[in-house]
Amino acid sequence: MRVPRVHGVDLPREVAAAYRLEGPEAVHLGRVLRVAPGDEVEVFDADGGAGRFRVVDVGRGRVDLVLDARVDVDRELPFRLTCAVAPPKGKRAQRLVEELTELGAAALAPLLLRRTAARPPEADEVRRWSLEAAKQCLRNRALAPLPPLDLAGLVALGREHALALLPDTVDARPLREALDRPRPASVLVAVGPEGGFAPEEREALRAAGFQAASLGSTVLRIETAAAAVTAALVAAWA
Repeated sequence: MRVPRVHGVDLPREVAAAYRLEGPEAVHLGRVLRVAPGDEVEVFDADGGAGRFRVVDVGRGRVDLVLDARVDVDRELPFRLTCAVAPPKGKRAQRLVEELTELGAAALAPLLLRRTAARPPEADEVRRWSLEAAKQCLRNRALAPLPPLDLAGLVALGREHALALLPDTVDARPLREALDRPRPASVLVAVGPEGGFAPEEREALRAAGFQAASLGSTVLRIETAAAAVTAALVAAWA
């Protein structure tokens, strides 16, 4: 049976240290999973730390634990991946966050370009969705939500990365060719809105050094394109 995994903050480091989990995560453990004294629970802090705990007591809105062992397993990619993505509509935004978290992206910025049609999710929504995905995939870090970017902001962010990729359908070489190089320290992936990048945006990004890459002959949804590029990067360099 899988050990329940929940999010907490300020985890102790010393074995046998007491720790009280409160709030929604404690309620979930107590009311939904019905943990009892003696049960094992894993708690991660979304900043790289985690611990295996033993349940001592379950109360209203709290679970008292004791640390059995730290399990600070590093499951991060060997390069830092930032995704700048035009927000998809409706529940597809949550799917985007979940998939990028599972695949190992470090940060996500919404792109507000000329053809962006959807409102970007709030940072606390992104954080919540990412934490839920991190629980499932055993990652000890969550996706960092970044402020929205316009074209100038995207160009500036591209300069901060060793490789900036532009998934596109216009005059783009296959993605495998763009990845035929030594692993970079950092990668930025920019995924445009439905309808693609406006001509002036595409021209500005390519002039700024973004490498246009094709994902095949079909037109992908925003969240599909972001996940496909990320998965290819993981396959090539993780």
